[in-house]
Amino acid sequence: MRSGIHARSQIQPTRTASSPRRLPRRALTLLEILIAMGIAAMIMAATATLVKTSQDAFVANTSQARILQSGRLFLTRVRRLFAESFANELFPGARVIAQASPSGVFPDCLVIWHPGGPPESPDSLPRLKELIFFYPNPRRPNEILEVTVPHLGNPAPAYEDDTAWQSVLASVKLDPLRKSITWCDQLRSVAIDGSRRGMLRFAIRMRPTSQEWLDTAASWESLAWPQGMFSPQTGIRYVRLGIELQIQTDEKDTSANGAVPLLASASRKYVLRAERR
Repeated sequence: MRSGIHARSQIQPTRTASSPRRLPRRALTLLEILIAMGIAAMIMAATATLVKTSQDAFVANTSQARILQSGRLFLTRVRRLFAESFANELFPGARVIAQASPSGVFPDCLVIWHPGGPPESPDSLPRLKELIFFYPNPRRPNEILEVTVPHLGNPAPAYEDDTAWQSVLASVKLDPLRKSITWCDQLRSVAIDGSRRGMLRFAIRMRPTSQEWLDTAASWESLAWPQGMFSPQTGIRYVRLGIELQIQTDEKDTSANGAVPLLASASRKYVLRAERR
């Protein structure tokens, strides 16, 4: 018995295939650490570049939106004043003053009859103090000005007199008592004939035209009434205002590629009286 017990005690346990085998632990080498650090640095650099690009794009888009918003506010202002303007047979509510130069004609000034209440002479020409002028700032052509001259009570010239209206505009620009508001300061300007001009244009179309209205040889029925809207005593005149401007959104690119065009239009109708012809 003792010999059997002793024999069993000498038996050593054998390792089976299913028994787990412990492998010796090995630390990272210096080369592996350097490779890992390089990969991490590349990932961080790529992430930082992506974040910086996103931030720059956000800032640029925000700035561009702010600049364009100033232009849209100007268009909204002009359209509202035109809709509220007073008009009669002698003045259709608004007029464009074009300035000539060797390179062409630039219709960059708009005049709106907006008395802010009943006009002093509703059947006559407007008073200068009842007019609102819009034009690029001569000193800083990237600005659009809204100008009034509330101290001038003399009547405006005849609607068809281009020379007289150009003289009025020149005197308004030099009037030290004029009141002005700047609506936009990012208007694109271009050097033309030795000076810079703001890219702002106005256009007015109406039916019947002022020439047709003044042509007494033309019969009442032959006037260009829109959609034939007239009677023996009255007729409807249709007036359309078009506005175009270019906003400079990229300060580094002063060409047309760095600007955004904004377009707007407004229209109104009012009654013409045959007795006033």
